Amino acid sequence: MPKPFPISRQAMLETVAAESDGRCLLAFSRGKDALAAWLELKQSGLFREIVPFHLDLVPGMRFVDESLAYFEKAMKTRILRLAHPSFYRMIGHYVFQTPDRLRAIHRLGFRNVRVSYNDIRRWLADDLGWPEDRTWLAVGVRAADSPQRRLNILRTGPFRRSDKTFYPVFDYRIADVRAAIEESGIKLPVDYEWFGRSFDGVDARFIGPLKEHAPEDYKRVLFWFPFADMELERLDFRKRDYDGERLEAAGILGTKESGQRGASGEAVEDA
Repeated sequence: MPKPFPISRQAMLETVAAESDGRCLLAFSRGKDALAAWLELKQSGLFREIVPFHLDLVPGMRFVDESLAYFEKAMKTRILRLAHPSFYRMIGHYVFQTPDRLRAIHRLGFRNVRVSYNDIRRWLADDLGWPEDRTWLAVGVRAADSPQRRLNILRTGPFRRSDKTFYPVFDYRIADVRAAIEESGIKLPVDYEWFGRSFDGVDARFIGPLKEHAPEDYKRVLFWFPFADMELERLDFRKRDYDGERLEAAGILGTKESGQRGASGEAVEDA
C-alpha cells in the first residue's frame, strides 16, 4: 500500500489560504497541470485573488501570445508575463549563439544573471503591493510526475514556508487532471498537438514541429538562438547514418517520449 501524504490537499489549501490572506500567485506554463492547479484553487473557494503569470522561454512567440489571449478570456483574468529564468541562463551560457554575439552577451552581463522562482515571487509581490512574507506561489507539481517527485513530497510535504511555495494538485493522477479540464470546458493549447506537452525548449523535439507548423515562430527562435537549426541538422544526420529504430527506442528521436525533460527541468511523463 502506498505511503500516505503528510497532509491532505484540503488541509494544505486551508493552511496556505490562512497564511496568505486568501491571495496567491500561480506559475502558469499553459500546460495541463498548471491549468488543473488554477481550477483547483478556484474550486476550493479559499482564495479571493489568484494572479497567474507566464514565463516566456523565447520572447515574442506568436502561438504563445494567441494561447495566452485565449486563456485570459477563458479564465477571465489577466496573465502577467516575464522572461523565463532559463532564457537568461541559455543566453548567458552562449547556447546556440554565433561567435559575433559572444562579446556583446559577455558585456551585457548575461552570464551574471541569476533568477530564481523565489526572486520572481518577491518581485511580483512588490509589484502587486502584497506583503512579501504573506505572498505564496502555487505551482502545478504532481507527485505522480515521477518517483523522485513523489519521494520529495512524501519527505518534505506539498508546501514550503521557506520560499512560500505550494502544490495545489500534488495528489492528482493524470485521470484527475483530464477530468478537471474536461469539466471546465477550457481547451489545452496547440502545444499538445505539436509537441505532446507545453513548449519548453529549443531542442529538436520543439523546433522541428515549430518549423513545420509555425514557421514565423521558428524564425523567432533563430533570432534569439541562431544556431538552433543545427539541432535539426544533427538529428537528420543521425537518422541517415545510424539505426533510426535503435535511436527511437533509446528516446533520442521523436517528440513525445515519456521521461523527457524540458529547458525548465520539468518532467514530462504522465501518470
